[in-house]
Amino acid sequence: MVELSPIQSIILDPQYQAGNWLKANRSEDEDVGLEVLARSDPRFIQLLSAAIKYGNRILIENVGEEIDKALYPLFNKSMLRVEGKSVSIFLQGVMVPLDPSFKLYITTELRNPKFLPEVAVFANFINFAVTQEGLEAQLLSVVVSERMAKAEKKFAQLKVKALDCILRL
Repeated sequence: MVELSPIQSIILDPQYQAGNWLKANRSEDEDVGLEVLARSDPRFIQLLSAAIKYGNRILIENVGEEIDKALYPLFNKSMLRVEGKSVSIFLQGVMVPLDPSFKLYITTELRNPKFLPEVAVFANFINFAVTQEGLEAQLLSVVVSERMAKAEKKFAQLKVKALDCILRL
């Protein structure tokens, strides 16, 4: 859902699971990594513009409840088709060509953020919070699959043994 969503996602990540997953998950093209941007960086807009233009993957971590207004065009898909071919986005008063492989990931460590309606309407919220019940279900599935694998292996061995006995008769 994080990778394939057609609308911009905001990831609720109180335990930093999504951030760690995104950093570890590289695209098929090993040259394209994940660049982590901080809003406090004075070159934020320039780095974001370059990422949009060259199709880089960007992670903005711990945004809190306020999304920078410079990111609004990415949320509401304010894109223009230039010369019938390329798509551009108007970012901070500058037209920036949009590479189709550009990806923006935004995480917040807040469990239940209250974003402005301008953002909430255009965003897909993905909850990466780990709950006790979810963790129990995951652990149970691992144990069951391991025990079932042992049972399947034993069943296969018994089938071979049975066929061997039939052949001896």
